[in-house]
Amino acid sequence: MGLLIVAGVAVLGVTIAERLSPIAGGGAPVTVALPAGARLIQAVPGDGILSLQLETASGPLVLVVDVASGLVVREIHLEPAP
Repeated sequence: MGLLIVAGVAVLGVTIAERLSPIAGGGAPVTVALPAGARLIQAVPGDGILSLQLETASGPLVLVVDVASGLVVREIHLEPAP
């Protein structure tokens, strides 16, 4: 019985520590594929996301990346107003 209590407290402690961790994904390296020839202008962190402002051959582009997975969740192509 005592062993179950100790194991339960250990699981609870690990779960709390993981949820309070400021780094999503455990800090593992993530690779984001950028368009060929793109130049990074600015990177802005958000709540679990990273916005990358790029200059590409076809014009300015913003990629919104999920920090935990490295997946691009949105591409925003910027065009001048007519």
